[in-house]
Amino acid sequence: VALLFALSPFFGVLGSEADVVEIAIPYFRWIAASAMFRIWFGAFKQTAEALNSTSWAMAINVFTNVLNVSLNWIFIYGHLGAPAMGAEGAGLATFIARGTSVGLAWVVYRFAPFFQELRHVIAEQRQARSSIQSEITKIRKDGTGIGLQIVVEILGFAFGAIMMGWIS
Repeated sequence: VALLFALSPFFGVLGSEADVVEIAIPYFRWIAASAMFRIWFGAFKQTAEALNSTSWAMAINVFTNVLNVSLNWIFIYGHLGAPAMGAEGAGLATFIARGTSVGLAWVVYRFAPFFQELRHVIAEQRQARSSIQSEITKIRKDGTGIGLQIVVEILGFAFGAIMMGWIS
């Protein structure tokens, strides 16, 4: 995320029009700031699906997409007393929607019965952390590739957004 923020001032050297860069940078910064929310929700979604419960993740996803569209209407065009923010408003709407998805995912994780066994196992593992250090190391090794794949995916979408600025 920090790298994405650090790269945003250099959009101009990629050949985009100056007015496009001026609009894209604030939008891109909101999207970069929301990247961790997307990753956290992705982890929740994958875990829920692994536990054969796809409905909660889908419901949260649908709700936050509707929220995002509604917030876009508010922030892009300046409705309901909000200032018209244009593209930056779209980025802010996405940030809020993604943050909401993480909050809702936490509530489902905390209270949904199908997560009860997982919560119990995590609690037991916290108590026995020292005895399972080798397993944690294995999980970290396995998860590093997955994490890098997610980063590459986000960077791919970010580069696609940059390429959109090249279209004139």
